[in-house]
Amino acid sequence: MEPTASDPDLVSGGKSLHTLEMEIQEAFLRFMAAILKGYRSYLLPITQAPSERTTDASSLFDLQGFLKSRDRSHQKFYSQ
Repeated sequence: MEPTASDPDLVSGGKSLHTLEMEIQEAFLRFMAAILKGYRSYLLPITQAPSERTTDASSLFDLQGFLKSRDRSHQKFYSQ
């Protein structure tokens, strides 16, 4: 069955809603990969037996170091 111009699953430009959703997901994934690039350098190893303190996010990730490595014009974005 051919889609018609009145088909609710088509959006402007003739793309299906599913295709548009997939393009949005792909764009979001590329964005997240770009902003988190290099994060592994700031992961901190667990050096003691796991406890509430050693598994706290601040003990596992050097947030300040990561923020300093980012472009200054984007600091506010990363800090939120």
